[in-house]
Amino acid sequence: PLVEYYIFKTLPAVLPKGPLAVASHFIYSAKWEVLKEKDVNWLKGRYHSTSFYPFDAGHMFPLEQPKEAAQLVKQILEAKSK
Repeated sequence: PLVEYYIFKTLPAVLPKGPLAVASHFIYSAKWEVLKEKDVNWLKGRYHSTSFYPFDAGHMFPLEQPKEAAQLVKQILEAKSK
């Protein structure tokens, strides 16, 4: 619980109102525990320069499956650097 607290403590409280200045990537839990499908669809409609990647695990997937989460991040970065 303490680690989860520190993770959520550092999240921005307010999302940017306009488009992001740089391309971004959003990895989210595909199990819909916290962030619902309608929320992801809203984000996709608002942030067109963002690529979205579902991850098949719970909302704390980086802690649940750290190696797999790290591998996905590496794949995204490698694909975008080409």
